[in-house]
Amino acid sequence: MNTEHDYKNEWANEAPPDNVTAIDFAFLKIAELEGDIEELRDNSAAAQQFWGLKIEKKQKQIEFFADQIHHLQNALEKKTIDTPHGTAKMTSRVKKTWPDNETLLKFSKDNGLTVNEKLTVTPIKKEIADFIKNGGEIPEGYMEEEVTNFTWKTK
Repeated sequence: MNTEHDYKNEWANEAPPDNVTAIDFAFLKIAELEGDIEELRDNSAAAQQFWGLKIEKKQKQIEFFADQIHHLQNALEKKTIDTPHGTAKMTSRVKKTWPDNETLLKFSKDNGLTVNEKLTVTPIKKEIADFIKNGGEIPEGYMEEEVTNFTWKTK
């Protein structure tokens, strides 16, 4: 079982020079660590605290290798990297931040957009989003932010 120092040295000394092979190397290490964790979990409950600490150390090592994969994937500027030992994916989406309903209702009425008047009067955010997308003005307090997610899975 490697200590924190050992696995960082292992990465520095043994990681292949090209990014895709290095990503696969990191996936291999994660798979080994996940196997170690499962083995530790199978040990007796009497030594649960001891094994809990061992599992925690393995989780830190997995986080280290996942961070290395993320860094290398960013360097390659690829959304998906599939290797023999795992797959890394980077997804992006636009996160919309809406102002309060009162501001949106006023905006909808000022721009001739439909409002939902069933039980309570509320703006229809989809219609406002379409209006903005088609070159209309933007309500005060509205923002869009691109959010990028990194996920990985060993094979």
